[in-house]
Amino acid sequence: MSSLSDLFPAGAGKQVSFIASGTISNGDTVILNSDGTVTAVTGIVQNVGSPVKFEDSFLATTETMSAAFDSTNNKVVLFYEEGSAQYAVVGTVSGTSISFGTRVQVFNDGTITRGVVFDENAGKFLFAYPGLNSTRLYLRVGTISGTSISLGTETSVLTAYTKRISMSYDPDINKSVISFINGFNADYLTAVVATISGTTPSIGSAYIIWSNDPQDVPIDQCYDTNANKHVVVYKKTTEGYANVLTANSSSAISVGTQATWSGNSNPQIANESNHYLVFDSSRNKVIVLFGDGGSSKLEAAVGTISGTNISFATRFTVRSGNIRGIGACFDTAVNKTVVFFDDIATNKLMGITITMAADGSCTMSSEFELIDGNGNVDAVTNVFDSNSNKVVGFAPTNLGGDRDGDAFVFTAGSTNVTTDNFLGISDAAISDTASGSVTIKGGVSTNVSGLTPNSDYYVQNDGSLSTTSSEVLAGRALSATSIDLDYST
Repeated sequence: MSSLSDLFPAGAGKQVSFIASGTISNGDTVILNSDGTVTAVTGIVQNVGSPVKFEDSFLATTETMSAAFDSTNNKVVLFYEEGSAQYAVVGTVSGTSISFGTRVQVFNDGTITRGVVFDENAGKFLFAYPGLNSTRLYLRVGTISGTSISLGTETSVLTAYTKRISMSYDPDINKSVISFINGFNADYLTAVVATISGTTPSIGSAYIIWSNDPQDVPIDQCYDTNANKHVVVYKKTTEGYANVLTANSSSAISVGTQATWSGNSNPQIANESNHYLVFDSSRNKVIVLFGDGGSSKLEAAVGTISGTNISFATRFTVRSGNIRGIGACFDTAVNKTVVFFDDIATNKLMGITITMAADGSCTMSSEFELIDGNGNVDAVTNVFDSNSNKVVGFAPTNLGGDRDGDAFVFTAGSTNVTTDNFLGISDAAISDTASGSVTIKGGVSTNVSGLTPNSDYYVQNDGSLSTTSSEVLAGRALSATSIDLDYST
């Protein structure tokens, strides 16, 4: 069966009785389920809230922001640089907007790399950054109270020329893994395990991930909650590499075999991206996003952990070109990877979502505009708020004529309707498990209102009919109260 119309022979009646699965209201658009019952179309309409300023005269560049979500207090924390100092600010999502408390200075010296994670066991944030002209790795613990964050004592945990930092939290051992390039040790890619006790951080021994001089460019990592492993990605010359890291409760780390993910494409993770490694918890795979140095394309590759190693499928193109400033996170509410990026050609901050199938193949949504930055939006990061089921994005813009730090709330669209399962429109209300009539495709429904004659109408994520294009065409309006469900453009 290629479509629902195949279920009904030519000349069949167009008002057909079905059993409802769930309550269906009068005039609802409905889908046909695999068991032959029908359900009302439901879902969430995609939405981008208005930008909210969190910082004046924000001179951010790529890498200067890192964000994490506090699942205990349901707050977002942004860690960023402004005026050669490092700050943290607490954000609270409400509806389609976000408000901020007063910023707190974490460190008083500039740096191009920093990281923050939320420790679920301690209920606190762990900040990591280089200090003393990048000769030390510093850690600091942050605790949320209302809309403020208080900081523990700044702690120097390692003498290392810390060039790059990436972090991920391990809920199985209640510790965080911090990876960085150590300029005091031949630029070796190095990792340590960090533990929070009260408001004091500490680390275990340092472990070498790779000793072949990875480039001084951003690294990133994430935690695979299915395999209970960390994945770190990095670059040298024209190739991108990855390793699986296994941390234990004694703060020891074992390193798996190195794998490649970029296909020798010269991945521009130095100036073209921010957060670019995401764990898809619906498919138990990771996805690495990167810019192709030869064409500025946005590329991606899907990785699967097996034991202590990882392998990547062939890379694919997410966006054909003109990208900069990648930010990505996984939205567990809709099981999609949400990607934000700067469109160099238009100076707009754009978005796209990636849906992964069980076999690891990916489907991209249509692109959507987030912010018209009125100038290069060359830095972006985003984080998923699992309390509100929304993604918070952060970017520098020129919206007010000055370069400000702006945040916005993005709601990813979701729905149960597809082009294959859309059935028609109910002729009356149908109670759960009761039988009722539905006008199916091929018929004319007169159980609608407010339509514009001779206009094409589409089924929206929430089941409403609109002239706004979507993947599911409902039909053409014949009058204000009737629609031909047999019409096809």
